[in-house]
Amino acid sequence: MRKVSIFIVFFTLFVGLAACSTLPEKKVKQDSNYLQNYRENTYLEQKLSPLVKKHPKKTGFFLLENGLDAFAVRTALIKKAESKIDIQYYMIHEDQSGRAFFSVIKQAADRGVKIRLLIDDIHLDNESSLLKDAAAHTNIEVRVFNPFDRRISRYPQFAFRLGKITRRMHNKSLTIDNQISIVGGRNIADEYFQLNKKVNFGDVDAVFIGPLVQEVSKSFDDYWNSEEVELLANLEHISAHSTQSNLLMNNIIAVDDSYYIDALDKQAFPFSWANAQLIADKPEKIHKRRDKKQFIKETELYPYIQAVKKEILIFTPYLVPTDVGIQHIKQLRKRGIKVTFVTNSLATTDVPFVHAGYMNYRKKLINLGVNLYELKKTDMPLTLFKAHAKGKKVRAKKGSLHAKLIVFDREVFYVGSMNIDPRSIYENTELGLVIQSPDVSELIYQWFEKNVGNITYKMDLKNLSGRGETLIWRNSKKSFLIKEPRTRLFGRIWMDFLSGLPVAEKHL
Repeated sequence: MRKVSIFIVFFTLFVGLAACSTLPEKKVKQDSNYLQNYRENTYLEQKLSPLVKKHPKKTGFFLLENGLDAFAVRTALIKKAESKIDIQYYMIHEDQSGRAFFSVIKQAADRGVKIRLLIDDIHLDNESSLLKDAAAHTNIEVRVFNPFDRRISRYPQFAFRLGKITRRMHNKSLTIDNQISIVGGRNIADEYFQLNKKVNFGDVDAVFIGPLVQEVSKSFDDYWNSEEVELLANLEHISAHSTQSNLLMNNIIAVDDSYYIDALDKQAFPFSWANAQLIADKPEKIHKRRDKKQFIKETELYPYIQAVKKEILIFTPYLVPTDVGIQHIKQLRKRGIKVTFVTNSLATTDVPFVHAGYMNYRKKLINLGVNLYELKKTDMPLTLFKAHAKGKKVRAKKGSLHAKLIVFDREVFYVGSMNIDPRSIYENTELGLVIQSPDVSELIYQWFEKNVGNITYKMDLKNLSGRGETLIWRNSKKSFLIKEPRTRLFGRIWMDFLSGLPVAEKHL
């Protein structure tokens, strides 16, 4: 046994050493902030600041759940940029939407717009061509959060740096000319914009103006200047001319963003106005000791949860409440609070390992009187608002819930990047907004109540002859299933095995 262990260690080291490479000559990372290189009286400032002045201390916002609209708003705003753009994402894929996104970014840089692009390192082992191409531009600087060591393979780092390299930046934000921001659940990839043939995500972004934009910019600065961030140019060799990237720019998508450009010209963005708060983790969170006795108490959302009087509705693609979370929910139920969760089924989840962790809590949640719903294998789960952007939608084989929405008492709601699981609570950094808008909160509730029967299964427990207390998926009051819907036997057996592993709850 000892010989086997020694062999594994030497094999891992060999794999790591085999990946050794020469790093670029190190450049000095200079601190900067959102006010540097800022030009006053830009187009966006002229169009948006009059609206902000009419609503002092308020946040003007609207939500985006349609994928094409979510992409079109981003490109429309980038096309109108004249001063600077700050970009922060967990991942940017080198697919058609990623190529189109980089295309408009480079066009803005060609106009003289200064761009700061901050990306997590989790996917850059095979998706860095477009980033390196962008970093070669004199007006674009790219930085990487919590980078892997480029001198060895990533695989041994997952083993030897477990708990450090596995803590990531999950934030998603885009801020243009210090005037307007987009925050929510979307990264830049086809599946977030209804352009993927295999799976399309139902997701939600908030587009907003007002004083909160400055708070997003300050949060961005905290990350940009932190010790957890490194220049891409210090990790990868940057060439002024990248043939590979130029080839990747071919065949990009064409989403018509003219509606939003016209709306900007006419100062007709559909803003609602409300008090709002930014919920933003600090980059130092990835070094913070985890207090597993706290769970949701670890977040700034806890006061809102404690203030609930009647009901709370939670959309989360990944639901792993942990035993501590179950105790929080138990306290809510003792107070008579109606608790409703909407999450993915095994057939719709994009991360089966997380589903394995969730499986251990379904019966506990139902026994507490929680209303638990799992998404059916439908094309798209969210249709809250009228779509405006034109383009060719791709009908995927399945839809998957990716939105992170929490509605408190039909008066206040959260939209952002945080899931209800240990990774979001303890491991990754997250970003979101809490908006005090009864009108929009009620709209979300009405949509849910109207569509819940068509797009979800209601989870329940039933005593069946020969089976005892059995988990069931209700199609209606009379119709139900007794196994994970739309799944295969091997997949269910595999999930049962994974759910019994001690690491399932952590899904590192």
